[in-house]
Amino acid sequence: MVSFNKKGSLAEVIFIPAILLSLTLMIVIGGVTLYKLNEFAQSDSSTVQLQKDFIDDYYQKYTGVFDFGFTFMYLALILGTIVSAFFAKSNPIFFVAGFIVWVGSWFMLPYVANIALTLTQGLSDTAIVGQSLPLMNFIYEKFVLINVVAGGAILAALYSKRGIQDLGSNVGGDSFE
Repeated sequence: MVSFNKKGSLAEVIFIPAILLSLTLMIVIGGVTLYKLNEFAQSDSSTVQLQKDFIDDYYQKYTGVFDFGFTFMYLALILGTIVSAFFAKSNPIFFVAGFIVWVGSWFMLPYVANIALTLTQGLSDTAIVGQSLPLMNFIYEKFVLINVVAGGAILAALYSKRGIQDLGSNVGGDSFE
């Protein structure tokens, strides 16, 4: 069982894209629902103009707020993982395993990005909503590159601090914690 705590783990390499994909799915479903509601309200002759304006305004604000919200969540997950990697005790001997997981994630990330881009651009109903989510589309278009760089930073933070921590405290020593 995987538990998220302040120590960070390699399992987060798999769970962060899954969390982002589910967040994308929720945002797109909410956007499509609001779009259909707005479309129905604008075409319905029995709806009062004030209600039409309210629904249209709410739909316009929804996409902008959730586009920025997704970007904030994505950056917070990456930065939080990098920062938490500094608090994890790790031995540099496990760098090879971490590197293998990191390289292995390169093969999974294009599929996640493809699914998300299909949700935001490929389907007829969701493409309308996807056009109003430019930051989300940009992130998924550069998803592999961003995650490879972030994964490298996480590995560097996780396994390079040993020399920094021991600098001056046990110079020339061979003890491992």
